Amino acid sequence: SLANVVVYLVGIKAGKAFPEGAVTIDNIDCNFVPRISIGHKGGQVVARNSDPVTHNTNMSLTQNNSTIMNSSLKKGAESRPNKLKKSGIVKVQCDLHEWMIGSVFVHDSPYAALTAEDGSFSIADVPPGEYTLKTWHEILGNGPTAAVIVAANGELSQNLTFE
Repeated sequence: SLANVVVYLVGIKAGKAFPEGAVTIDNIDCNFVPRISIGHKGGQVVARNSDPVTHNTNMSLTQNNSTIMNSSLKKGAESRPNKLKKSGIVKVQCDLHEWMIGSVFVHDSPYAALTAEDGSFSIADVPPGEYTLKTWHEILGNGPTAAVIVAANGELSQNLTFE
């Protein structure tokens, strides 16, 4: 029952298309909403400020600390769309309010989901095959993995436990 865990499949070569539109991170009550997001390699991310104060939203890829965006956003402002060029973890922070942190998990396929408050998740329209199911959490890091077999028109249930 752990919320905000990214659960994703690796090894899928073809299948459904990526969701349309950019990932939007909003500044609300001096927090990033959502705090954890899933994006895709080649997709876009946008920052918005719904707060009455200025925020400086800074996003960088953690693997090489390369900046994706660094925008000062006044009340009601929105950044231009910024491309997510590489898979990995994007750290999101406000340079003016140090407690404001978040992450964008950038995956190279659309087969990823974020767990709900009760720890449940669903990844739809997975092509039949054998894959590896992996997990990542903002504090716990890389978590448990599982080999899974998805049957044609089948459903699969998988329990995973962080230790």
